[in-house]
Amino acid sequence: CTYQNHKIILTGKSVFQLVLILEERASSRALKVRNRLSFLKDSHLCYLNQREGPDDLRFRSEHRAMYRPPEDIQELRAKGLPWLVATCLVVILVLAGILFYYVSAETIAETLYATPTTAFFNYQVEPTVQESFSIEHVEYDTREGTTEPLSTGKVPLEWPQTPRCASRTFPHAAVSSRNEYCAEIGRDVLIRGGNAVDAAIATVICEGGLRAHATGFGGGMVMLLHDRNKNETLVISAYSAAPRTATEETFVTNPALAEIGYSSIATPGFLHGLWKAFKRYGSGRVAWQDLLIPTVHLLERGTPASGDFVDAIKSRHNEILSEKSMNSAYKLTITEGEIFRDLYHAAFLRRLAIARDPVELFYRGEIANQIVLEMKQRGGLLTKVDLASYETNIEKPMEVRLSNGYTLKGPQPPSSFTALSLLVDTMMSRFWSESNVTMDVSYLRELLKAQQLALSRLEELGDLEYMLNDPVTQVLRAPQNSTSYDASHEEKIADIRSLMWNLKDQGSVGSHINVVDGGGLAVALSSSLNERFGSVRRSVKGGFVWNNEMSSFTIPDKEKSEDIHVNAVEGRKRPRSTMMPLMVFDEAGQLVTSIGITGSLNSILAAAQVLLNNILLKKDMASSLSSPRVFAISDGATFEIGLPMKLLSELRDEFSLNPLLTYDSTIHCMKLYGNRSVECICDFRGDSDVCGKGF
Repeated sequence: CTYQNHKIILTGKSVFQLVLILEERASSRALKVRNRLSFLKDSHLCYLNQREGPDDLRFRSEHRAMYRPPEDIQELRAKGLPWLVATCLVVILVLAGILFYYVSAETIAETLYATPTTAFFNYQVEPTVQESFSIEHVEYDTREGTTEPLSTGKVPLEWPQTPRCASRTFPHAAVSSRNEYCAEIGRDVLIRGGNAVDAAIATVICEGGLRAHATGFGGGMVMLLHDRNKNETLVISAYSAAPRTATEETFVTNPALAEIGYSSIATPGFLHGLWKAFKRYGSGRVAWQDLLIPTVHLLERGTPASGDFVDAIKSRHNEILSEKSMNSAYKLTITEGEIFRDLYHAAFLRRLAIARDPVELFYRGEIANQIVLEMKQRGGLLTKVDLASYETNIEKPMEVRLSNGYTLKGPQPPSSFTALSLLVDTMMSRFWSESNVTMDVSYLRELLKAQQLALSRLEELGDLEYMLNDPVTQVLRAPQNSTSYDASHEEKIADIRSLMWNLKDQGSVGSHINVVDGGGLAVALSSSLNERFGSVRRSVKGGFVWNNEMSSFTIPDKEKSEDIHVNAVEGRKRPRSTMMPLMVFDEAGQLVTSIGITGSLNSILAAAQVLLNNILLKKDMASSLSSPRVFAISDGATFEIGLPMKLLSELRDEFSLNPLLTYDSTIHCMKLYGNRSVECICDFRGDSDVCGKGF
């Protein structure tokens, strides 16, 4: 503050002082004023009283240090209070941390011997010599029919609750897909007048671009089509086929050649099957190019990378890094939500979109020549003859009538429909006559045994045109509606356990799309490259990933190469596949459920449990998907979090039980309610909560 050339400086020290500096006059007379004067400077209020000299003023300020004008107090609070509060909070947190450390130190020391599985599941277990999982001596808390372990006080984890699958219901039509953008493309096709076939094609082409690790032009597909108006169901089968030069001896000395690289590539049927479906069963109101161009725009503009796409890149990091056709296309450090573009594949789609006959171009024309040249340069088995001679099969589905009058329909071998239908039918025959069937000990025991029986049948399945041995024919022709479940099944289990584990589970991934339009047409479309990123080889010209379907054949042991197997490698043969669509019809022949399998062996067991939960246990479809699952394995069974532990504990004498810490069996499905509405249900085990798009 300045008064008559006298400068008054305010300083904020421990004792609030007012220091007077005289610039022109040093006498105290300059400070003597008659009236109280106030000077406002930077929110400080300076008071000068009558007849007060500098000594008096200094004395007053020093001895009245606690005095503050109201404005000063407000400013001090604004500046100092947050720091004071923050300091107090830090001190409190530090003290709480120290207290928690000393309180829990003894508990932590006592649980160091426990395995991660034990800590995760909040059990108090008895360690064994082999450190195997045990669920003995667990106390339980029964709540609404489910039994959960009580906390032991030694493992500071809460027992997790089972998530609930989300669902969406639409009154007229719907499209379900693992990718939201692709589901929107399919829905838009329906709005523009296309039918379910048109929408399914547009959706799966989109997934081939945005989920290139799972599906695309380098793989195979199979479509299950139902026309309500004609009461007709058919299968469009375009599984990948072995090159004509491939034999059983091709991979005996080095089975790894069937797993990765150009030698693992089978003739793709993806485009061939889609084109045949479009020409024969499309609406005719939507042009071919209109099914491809929306994906072109997405790939050119860029879309956020999905979680499953990012996880797939991480899982094949080393293989992608070492392959020049892959590392230039896929960023190894990509994160979920980061914008992903693929200009090469977009250009390839434009080329197919304007082609008068895309199959002619791809399988016999210029693109075919480019593919053959690529195979010759990189050691592939695929030839021009393999491409030119590929055919899509249109056939009737297999049908299995269940005890309650429902009917399952699915593709013929090489699909695994026979194994799945056997599992469902076995459980229905065993329990349908009982009232109030619940997931009790008896149910779980029979379910695991039925799973073992069903998986063992996969060893007897292959390409139907090459199946010559009697056991397979008996499997296909045997009546599925047995009315008893007697000891004959029990006698087979010992042999089955030694047989079924010859099956190799590659952990396949793929795409499944369900579409229902407003005109009575329903489509379930499954497609796959087999494993994530298939052969880990990308077409230089097409920008799509090649399959590794040769690994789906049964490769004999080098020392037992003389053994004959129905799924052995043979030219133009189609290997056994877990990829398949499935539809369920009620007693009146009306479609009620559309579901698909594109993953591992566990996906077959998971889909069967979803159907059993809905049909046999009378759960709604969302609850059927949400329900925890069990899976038969070589030495017993694995189970998901949330299964009643009391029931599992009663099975420990017969099955070695192991918790399943990750999900590898994501199932998406549709539920139809007559002509009234369509419900899309998405499995929480997947990376997306997009249940579908519709109107």
